[in-house]
Amino acid sequence: MLTSLCDSLGIGFDERMLRWEAGPRPEDGLWAKYWYANVHRSTGFAKQTTSDRELPVHLRSLYEEALPYYHRLQQLRITA
Repeated sequence: MLTSLCDSLGIGFDERMLRWEAGPRPEDGLWAKYWYANVHRSTGFAKQTTSDRELPVHLRSLYEEALPYYHRLQQLRITA
């Protein structure tokens, strides 16, 4: 997938893109301490685990509002 992304962007792929040192980066920005805990612990890509848990009722309207945008972005995705 990363190779396809690099091709789409017109940049060369390098194996070093797949691994990095754990820890924060200066470019993480103001919200890093709230959002990036897992990112800061990571040293590379990991397979995404899927959860089939039920969406809480209070989030249903937000889900319905966001779903058309998700589907549009899905149509524009880069595929391997």
